[in-house]
Amino acid sequence: MKKIGILSFHFSNNNYGAVLQSAALSHAIQELGYEAEHINFVPKYTVGIRNAITTFLRSIPLFMKSSSSKVAPREGQKIFSAFREKWVRQSSTFYKSARELSQVGYYYDAVVVGSDQVWRPKMYVNKHDISAYFLDFVPDEIPKISYAASFGVDVWEPRAPKLANTVASSLKRFSSISVREKSGVAICKDNFNVHAVHVLDPTLLVGSDYFLQMINTNSSASTADIVHYKLDTDDAFCEQMAELSRNTSLSCENIYRAANSEEEFLAVEEWLRRIRDSQLVVTDSFHCVCFAILFKKQFICLINTSRGATRVEELLSRLNLSERACNSGETLISAFNRIEPINYTLIDDYLQYLRGESLDFLKEALLSR
Repeated sequence: MKKIGILSFHFSNNNYGAVLQSAALSHAIQELGYEAEHINFVPKYTVGIRNAITTFLRSIPLFMKSSSSKVAPREGQKIFSAFREKWVRQSSTFYKSARELSQVGYYYDAVVVGSDQVWRPKMYVNKHDISAYFLDFVPDEIPKISYAASFGVDVWEPRAPKLANTVASSLKRFSSISVREKSGVAICKDNFNVHAVHVLDPTLLVGSDYFLQMINTNSSASTADIVHYKLDTDDAFCEQMAELSRNTSLSCENIYRAANSEEEFLAVEEWLRRIRDSQLVVTDSFHCVCFAILFKKQFICLINTSRGATRVEELLSRLNLSERACNSGETLISAFNRIEPINYTLIDDYLQYLRGESLDFLKEALLSR
């Protein structure tokens, strides 16, 4: 059986979407008849981690205003590690720098990079680490594939003048390239002169059944009518959530970090259950939107331009759900009052079509030599 290496942000201890899409991508590859594992590359620092800590420190008083989880959460490192142990197979060798990855050599029959914002330079503190996510460490004889790699925004944002030339050279060594956003197709063509295919994020590729099996069906914990998962919160958001709860007479619950702690999170499987069992999801997270769609939930998507709005706006547009977007000039109450119930029959039919296209790309890419 051919062995496929995957490079992604599987190592996150504070991002549900990162670990769930990692699990989904390896599952999709395994379902095609390959042995798949994530190359256990954990850069010493990433901008995403640093920003998460900074955001938390600035927002401690705000989290205290938000309703807390009813199930006692545990430390982030423990709960995300537990999830990876069960659902994300990782290489036994641990790599902490792009240079160390040269040891991988010919161990895999192909290497896949993606999904998430792996091609966004802003995500990296060490400018050398980004080279790993353009698979510079993989020998030319080994197929190099991207699946749903994301630039995060609709333009190429270089950190150094020479980086674009380096990336262009790296991408020309790929056997197959796919990106998560339509804008990524344009970036590949206009900035790097390479062809890319537009595919679904791995979470949407594998569908809801894969994630439903993760959920503990014996859980007795109740779920609020409205759950919110907001990456960046402030006083205005807390006040609007309280107003939405009062005006709708629906209970409200925060399913991000617990109050007073940077490291306290719901277990990943429990986080999924809260979304599945809710009536309405409010979020500014791309992957939380994906799970709201997979579990056929009504949802409001808060557009967060500071984290890159393109990825979620493109997803909503592609599925004809743009009206679910709530921009900074609109209140939650206003968005709630204007949205109509989603016809998930139409959404599911279109997702099935897109899954076929995306799966065809992955099949053909893995067969390439």
